[in-house]
Amino acid sequence: MKIAGIDPSLNHTGIVILDEDGNIIHQSLIEPKKLREIPRLKFIKDRVMEILKEHDIKFVSIESYSFGSRGRATFSLGEVVGVL
Repeated sequence: MKIAGIDPSLNHTGIVILDEDGNIIHQSLIEPKKLREIPRLKFIKDRVMEILKEHDIKFVSIESYSFGSRGRATFSLGEVVGVL
C-alpha cells in the first residue's frame, strides 16, 4: 500500500508518496504564489487531491500544526489543515 505524507503550509505545502518498501515515488511542493485566502486554499486542496488520485493513495498522514506560528498565520494554517 502506498502512503502519502503532507506538510501543510500556506506558501509551500510539501507532499511525499512512498511505495510499499518506503521508497519515494513522488515528492513536490505546492506553491500558490500570489493567491490569497479562499483561492489559495482551493489551489492547495485541488493540487493535493490531484496528486493523491494520480497515485491511488488510500492512507495520508498530515503533519501537525506549527505551534510556533503567531498572529493571523495561526488561523490561516488551521484553515489549510481543515481543508485538507
